[in-house]
Parts: sequence; structure tokens; C-alpha cells
Amino acid sequence: MEQRDEYIDSGYTEEQATEKAINDFGDAAYIGTELDRIHRPKNQFICFTILGILSLIGILLQVVVIVSDNVFANLIPQILSYVLGLVVLIGAYFIDFTILSRFSVHLYALIFLLSIALNIFQIPSSFRYYVALLYPFAISCSLYCLRTKGYWGIIVTTILSLVLLIFSYFTENMLGVFLCLFESLIIIPVSILREWFKVKRSFGILMCVCPLILTLILLCVIPSTKEGVVSVLSYVQTGEHSGAGYIQNLLQEITNNAKLIGRGEALPTPFPDIFHTDYILAFVLHNYGWLTFGFVVVLFYIFIIICFKAATKQKSVLGELLAWTIIGIFTMQIILYVLSNLGILNLSLSVLPFVSYGSVSNLINFAMLGVLLSIFRNEEIMEDKNTKPLITRQKINYIISKLSFEGTDEQ
Repeated sequence: MEQRDEYIDSGYTEEQATEKAINDFGDAAYIGTELDRIHRPKNQFICFTILGILSLIGILLQVVVIVSDNVFANLIPQILSYVLGLVVLIGAYFIDFTILSRFSVHLYALIFLLSIALNIFQIPSSFRYYVALLYPFAISCSLYCLRTKGYWGIIVTTILSLVLLIFSYFTENMLGVFLCLFESLIIIPVSILREWFKVKRSFGILMCVCPLILTLILLCVIPSTKEGVVSVLSYVQTGEHSGAGYIQNLLQEITNNAKLIGRGEALPTPFPDIFHTDYILAFVLHNYGWLTFGFVVVLFYIFIIICFKAATKQKSVLGELLAWTIIGIFTMQIILYVLSNLGILNLSLSVLPFVSYGSVSNLINFAMLGVLLSIFRNEEIMEDKNTKPLITRQKINYIISKLSFEGTDEQ
């Protein structure tokens, strides 16, 4: 603008001055290259490397288990899930993830209606169970759009979380219960502490936590309305579900008799078929020892720490909110899976991302990881105002002026 004004003062018309000012900036391709150099998207090489190692471990373990059980047909969908998952991850990595905030209500309604439909039509349990992985995603997107509504925003967000929690409870989807608890006890209160709702923090947290506590109390004291519906504590501590006692005893045998390296002592009963899905870490512990078990767990720990550090650098509310939500989903899956494999929790149908068997869970986890890496990739050019990853006009002017000074120095 200043260059154009100088040309106008020199006697040029406004149109001529504008054209000459633009030409003075230099070649457009060069300017674009320099913009990319200065604001280069962050490389997520370490995360992709860990993902590759975890996926390779998952494939090798599935091959060992499936070959030992002579069920080779199960290997085909698992391999396909990794291939499709990689495609989904790449697509999510480059897509404009901010579109989620523009359709937050639609996303929540779609996931909730999908969950209802899957339960009504008795779709296979894996589909009904793993759709709960998307619950925190839908709640967080709604939270982002409601964050400007003050106390009403907190009330509506809390209700949305409790609806999914209650639905998960009465459909015996304990993964959904834990994920909704994570959203209600961590994500929503933290967003209030960060003053995203612009309300008094203490009162806002009470408005969020009190309805949750009341709901949990009611769920624990309400008598079962149908066979199989039990309280959360009873489900977790005593494992009142099919085959829990047999599996729990087997897991205790594995942990008690596992060696530091190599195969543990022979088990009194053989591994059930579900060990390649729900208890693959117990299989690793029994066959390869505590060191191998620890290596896999530490690899996940490193993955979470790297994501945690990247999430703390986010400059936008949307990027930070979605990043913490996805990291929380991964962390909850890992913790629940490790505890259930060690026999501490009687929680079946848990998921170990990228390792345990399951086409649906793999695709969902790959998609969430793609969105997470997309957030990290665009952390410096993310803007909340327009909810689009872009470079602002001020940054462009700054970069052009910087390039102009560099060119002057060279001359």
C-alpha cells in the first residue's frame, strides 16, 4: 500500500501505481515459495514413524494368533482395514478439519441417531460399540460453537454429554460411558477454566459437575429395567457379563506366571478366540514376557507424550479443543485396554489403537489420528475468527516487507 501511494505521489494514476507496486513485489511463484518456507506446515515424521511401528506390531501379532488358530480368513479384513485406514488418515490429514465446527449440531445428531439405529436393528456388536469413539468428538465440536453462549452454553453442552452417557449406560456400552465421563469431567471443566465460556469459573464448573454427579448417583441406584443392565461399578469390579469369570481367572494366571523374557508357564485352559481382539496384550505377555509387553506400552506412552506436547502449542481454540479431545480418546482406549489385559478391570470389547483386531475401530482411529496430525500441521496458520486454516493479510504484508529488506541487503 505504501509503495502504491509513493507512485501516486510521483504522478502515476491509481491503476498504474497499483500495477507497478504489484510488479515490484516480484514473481508470484517466488513469493509463494517464500511464504511456504517461512510458514511451512509442521512435519509429523515422528508420529508417522510410531504409527508405522504400532501397525507393524499389530499385523505381526494378528498373523501369529490367526495362524496358530488356523483362521486365515480373519487376516484379510484386518489387512484391508490397515490399507483403508491409511487412505482415510491421509485424507483427514489434508482436509479442512474446521468444517467440523460449522456442522457441529448436525454431527452430534448424526452420531446419536446412528447409535440408536445400530441398537434398534441389532447390528453386530463391534459397530454398535466402536461408534462411541466418536462421542467426545461430537460433544467437543458442539462445545466450540456454544462457548460464546455463557451459562446457557455450559448447560446445553453438559446435557449433550449426559444424553450420550445415559444412552451408553443403558445399551451396556462401557466404552461410551468412560469417554463421556472424560468429556464431562475434564474437557468441559477445563474449557470453563480457560474462560472460553466467559463466565465465573467456580459457578460454571458447579453447573457442569453437579448434574453429572446426580446422574451417576441415579444410574447406580436405579434398579435394572432389563436383563444385563447393571451399575457401572458392578460392571467394572465384578464383571457381570458373559464369560467374565473364566477370562478373569485366565488373565490372573497369565500375570502371575509371566516371565521377564519368553513364554510363561503353561496355562490350565487354552486362549479363547477373543484374545486376538480384546486381549492381545495378554497374549503378548504370556508368549513373549514382560519386556515385550512393556515395550508396546512404552511406545504408546511416547506417542501420547509427543501428541501432548504438540497440543500445548496450539494457538486456536478449535485446534486446541479437538487436539485434547482426540488425545483423550486415545489415552482412554490405551488405559482401559492395558488395565483389562492385566485383569484389573473386567472390561471386554476395549480397543488398543492400531494393534488389536477390528476393522471398524481401526478406521475410526486412523481417521481421528489424521485429524489430529492435521491440527498439528497447521498450528501456526490456524485462525479462530473464520474457523479456517489460512495466512492472514497482516502476515502476508509482514513477509513481503521482510523479503523486500532481504533483497535490498543483497543489492
